[in-house]
This record gives sequence, structure tokens and C-alpha cells, in this order.
Amino acid sequence: QQNVPFPINEVVWDYQLMGGSEDELNVVLVAMKSELIESITDCISALNLTLEIVDVAPMALYNAVRYNYGDFDGCTLVMDLGARSTNLIFLEENRFFSRNLPVGTGNAITQQIMKEFELPFEAAEELKLTHASVAFGGAYEDYSDKVLSRVSKTVRNAMTRLHVEVERSMNFYRTQQGGTLPKRILLAGGTSVIQRMDEFFKEKLKVDVYYINPFRNIVIGDKVADEDVLQNAQIMGETVGVALRYVMPCPLEVNMLPAKVIAEKNFERKKPFFIIGGLGLIFVAICWILYFFRMGQLVDERIDIIKPEVQRLAAVEQQLSRVENDKKLLIDDAETLTALIATKTAWAEVINEIHSRMPDGMWLMTFKPQQGMLQDRAYVEAYTGIEVRGMIFNDKATERTIRDFRDSLKSSEFFKEDANETKITLSPLPGPNDYVREFTIEVGLENPIVKPK
Repeated sequence: QQNVPFPINEVVWDYQLMGGSEDELNVVLVAMKSELIESITDCISALNLTLEIVDVAPMALYNAVRYNYGDFDGCTLVMDLGARSTNLIFLEENRFFSRNLPVGTGNAITQQIMKEFELPFEAAEELKLTHASVAFGGAYEDYSDKVLSRVSKTVRNAMTRLHVEVERSMNFYRTQQGGTLPKRILLAGGTSVIQRMDEFFKEKLKVDVYYINPFRNIVIGDKVADEDVLQNAQIMGETVGVALRYVMPCPLEVNMLPAKVIAEKNFERKKPFFIIGGLGLIFVAICWILYFFRMGQLVDERIDIIKPEVQRLAAVEQQLSRVENDKKLLIDDAETLTALIATKTAWAEVINEIHSRMPDGMWLMTFKPQQGMLQDRAYVEAYTGIEVRGMIFNDKATERTIRDFRDSLKSSEFFKEDANETKITLSPLPGPNDYVREFTIEVGLENPIVKPK
């Protein structure tokens, strides 16, 4: 919160550990306003595309350079010259340092050409793309073409301002970050394709300057034309950096997915469980319907048997004793059925009570009754407790989620509050690759359910 200039609930943030010493730990912290990221992710969702990663441009470019130029020693400076800003990325051993500069941009050059030639934006942009180059300084002979000369000088003025900021950043990196001066510079971004850009920075900074090739160690498919690769190589560094995260671990891996997108993805993952749960409820309902239907058939069958028997016994008084015995058997069966229905009703209430107290993201795997003897009822066999085994998604679980669930059960009138009766017997910590956490809770019943005979 101290390093983010916005309320923490209004930003999307992530971090990356970058090593450190015994006394301190280096951390890269990235934060961005949620509304800005959501304005981009909403456009992607509108195209029915699945969003997996929202990366940060300097970090993606860092990963691409690390993969393609792993043989470089010392400090390397990557200059990503874009339309609205310039990103400076310092790579040295396992270090990452980045600065964003609002100078030396393509739009700034276009704006200067608009003022110089009094042109609209479209015409100035076309003039830049057609004639732009960095003018020679010092005693070099000027261009014979006056338009080309004026455009190139405009570009040089913009690049001179950028050169001053680059030198300041290099000195800051060396003095404040403990780094060294760059041995080489890699140019990237759409603005870097302006002619003689590499010569300008080589002259000013006295280091070798190269154009980045993000496909240096990447095999290009046959369906991709070499001309397309050459024309777009300068702006493909970030794209290559993000793509590398799908095939291999990368030095910097942050993901700025907003909470709304994460919630949608979690819901999609839970959909199969919701469907299974719905099918399970339908199956239970069908079982109850079949049960009552069968019970109705049995009742009808028994009535059909009793009617002729009663008529026969009414006419034959000698068989009265046998009728009384049959009646007693029927009463016993009815009592047994009544006890079974009462037991099932009690279990349904217990199960519903447990489900009503389950937090979001939790489900039950097994439900095992525990038997015991009721001393106050002449040692009658009964179910005195339940062993509940379940799971909960890691993103829904905190250190107290399972304990709060246990305490919630203890506060119910259905279960015992005694810690020896209602307790957590198993709650192992999840592994690094687990997405769920398992637990087992023994719950004592406040009113034991008598086992039917």
C-alpha cells in the first residue's frame, strides 16, 4: 500500500521476487488501475477470446531478450521506442530495472513535424514515414533535399532530448541501483526503425547499438513469410516474451488479470461441479418418487390381501385367533416403517444443516455416521456422531476457513459444542500444485439418531 499511489482496492497488482541478500529482498511490484485493465480485457472478451495472461510490456520484452541474447555478458540496455513513451530496460545478470520516459516518441515527432510544416496529423505522419531519418550532427554535410533536411533535423531534436534522459537513467542505474554502464544497446519499438537511429545513439553514448531480433533463437513456421518477420520484428518483442511463457518458465512472470476476469474463469471451472450437483439433486428426487410409488404399490397389494382375509374371517369365527396374529404382524411392520421414515427425516435435517453452514467453494466427499450405545436408554444402539470429509478450493480457503466451519457447526442446535465431540481430525496443508484443500471433521450429534431394528 505504501508504494501504490491509489487505494489498493482500485488497482490490480502483482509482484516478482528477484533474489537479494541476507539483509534485504529485491521485489518487482507492478500495479495498475483496475478500470484501465478492464477497458482492455472487456474488448478481448467481446471478441469471444479466452484471456489467460495480462503481462507488462517491459517485463515481456525482458523475457524475450533473455531468451534470445542469453550469451551477452555485462549490462545490456534495451530501448523500446514507442508511439507514446520510451521504455528503458536494463539487463545485468539477474537484475531487472526499467524506466518509462515520455520523450523520444513517435507521436512527439509527428507533432513537431505538424508544427514545422503546418500540416494535419495524417499528412505529418505520412511525411515522417516517408522521409524521417536522424540528421547528421557537427560538420557533416546537410541533405540536398530541403524537406528531408527539415524532417531529419526535427527527428534529431527529439532524439537529443531522449539522449539526455537516457544518460540520466544510466547514471541513476549505476549510482542508485549498483549497476554498471551498458556494454551494448538494443533498439526496439516502431519508432526505432527511423533511419540512422542506431548511428545516432552509437555516436552519443559511445557503445555498440543493434536492432533487436526477437526471433534470433526461435524457429519461424513455413506459413510465415520472411518479409513479414523482417518488417515487424521491431514491434514483436513483447509478443514473443508473452508467448514464451506458454512453453517454458521465464525470469519474470506476473499476471495482471483483473478480479472480474479471475472470478469469471473460476466460475467456468466450477461449472462441471454445479452440473453434477444439479444432476445429483434430480437423481435424489427420482429415487424418492420411485420409493413412494413402490410403497404405494406395496400398500395396495397388502390391502388386496387383507380384504378377502377379513371377509373370510368375518364369516368364519373359528379363525379369529389367526386374524389377530396377522393384525399384530401388520402393526409391527407399520411401526418399523414409521421408525425408518423418522430416521431418514432426521438424517435429511442433519445433512441440510451441514450444507447450510458450508462456505462458498466447499463441498463434501463422504458422510460417515458413527455408532454408539445410549446408556440412558438401556444401551440402545444409535448414531451418536458423523465423520465428514470434504474439500475446499484454495482460492476460497484461508487459515481459519475450516476452523470457522467447525465452530459454525458447534453453534448449531443439531451438534455438540464440546471440543472433544466436534473437532477437526485432518486438515493437511495443500501442495504447491494442489488447487483444493482436504479436511475431515468429526461432529457429535446433540440428539443421537436411534438405529432402527
